[in-house]
Amino acid sequence: MALTPFTAMCGFRPQSETIKLFSAVAAPQIAALTERFTRDGSYPIFCESLLDLDAEKKEQTICLFLAKGKELLEKTDDRTMRAAYSLIMELARHYPTDIGILAPLYLNVIDLNPGEAIYLPAKIMHAYIKGTGLELMANSDNVLRCGLTPKHIDKKELFSILSPAPYLPNKIIPSDADVFFAYETESPEFELARLRVKETAYRFTANTPTIIIGAEGTLTAKSNAGDAVVISKGFSAFIPATGAAIDFSGTGTAYLASVPRR
Repeated sequence: MALTPFTAMCGFRPQSETIKLFSAVAAPQIAALTERFTRDGSYPIFCESLLDLDAEKKEQTICLFLAKGKELLEKTDDRTMRAAYSLIMELARHYPTDIGILAPLYLNVIDLNPGEAIYLPAKIMHAYIKGTGLELMANSDNVLRCGLTPKHIDKKELFSILSPAPYLPNKIIPSDADVFFAYETESPEFELARLRVKETAYRFTANTPTIIIGAEGTLTAKSNAGDAVVISKGFSAFIPATGAAIDFSGTGTAYLASVPRR
């Protein structure tokens, strides 16, 4: 969920879109790879083949896409093309020798406004590019790298679990009219919600264990026992699943992480 303007890459593009973006640059070093991908549409094989290029071919391919990409940006009005190749140029400033800078050609590039969110199922290739966000995850430490990193890439394990299908996440856009808005997803393990209080107090029933994080302004959380906590920007608190009613008053915005309340 974006706290500031946010850019991410997430999920493989439709095959036809990837072919179009790669075809904009005639790259003989990877011609065989793109031709095979055109025939079989296998993203795992295509990505693994890019990673398996020898150092010389990787360098030649990167140099060609950077040079031709600059020319392309000067003359194309295609928004998808411009977004992908502009991001390649940006990534190259940080990872000039990493073939992963071509990822915008096969991964969806997504821009989020503050408050908007996307849901990522397991096994989906993704990367957060810029901006500040709030990430809520299931209980897992299974992170496999696939590029844009100096760290080890376990290719065998990565491509054994990677989902091969194109995937474009839907943006979850909160309603400005709702005091309490839940970012509902298919996950049975977690849910994020936004609480925005202005004039009228909001009563929250603590049916699930919840972490609350202050984002804007100041809210006061008061239990029916009379205990009160002030929640300001950057402050967090834990709400146990007691079933008690908690009244939020003040003017501010906070985010609540819990198991799904539905």
